[in-house]
Amino acid sequence: QDIDEYQRAEERLRQSEERFSRMFQLAPYPMGMVRREDAAFIEVNPTWEATFGFTRDEALGRSTIDLGIYTAAARARVVDLANATADKTLNGHEITATLRDGSQLTLLQSMRATEFDGQDVWLFALHDITDRKKSEEQVREREALLSLTLSAANLGLWDWNLHTGLITGDQRWLAM
Repeated sequence: QDIDEYQRAEERLRQSEERFSRMFQLAPYPMGMVRREDAAFIEVNPTWEATFGFTRDEALGRSTIDLGIYTAAARARVVDLANATADKTLNGHEITATLRDGSQLTLLQSMRATEFDGQDVWLFALHDITDRKKSEEQVREREALLSLTLSAANLGLWDWNLHTGLITGDQRWLAM
């Protein structure tokens, strides 16, 4: 019996698993896998550990709720949204997470249902947008302050789009 093809297939599978493992471990984003039945971690990468302040050993077998990272309601919402799609995926859902030290991050969570070692799991990746959200809030605050200042000073506001040459303004500017 010729077993060469079987051995080649096993070797390709082993190489594929090694590539996935290297990418998972080196990814600059927090990533991991949790069991779908109880949301217990079965794997996290080093970036996840550095981000959340828990070691891999502390996380394995426990859930985000057990570790205080997500509330039960937030976790249920993420799972419901993913389960509502035909392919059981979630892309870029904004969620707030609590770190070990009590500080909070705003994250975009993406996840996909898959199978790993015979278990149904969620493979997830997180992207920290905390700084971006703070910057957006600062811009909104400055725009509100500028609007209030212009209104109080009875000044007009105009904008010139240098690419198109279009000039637009508010009602006071038009009146002036």
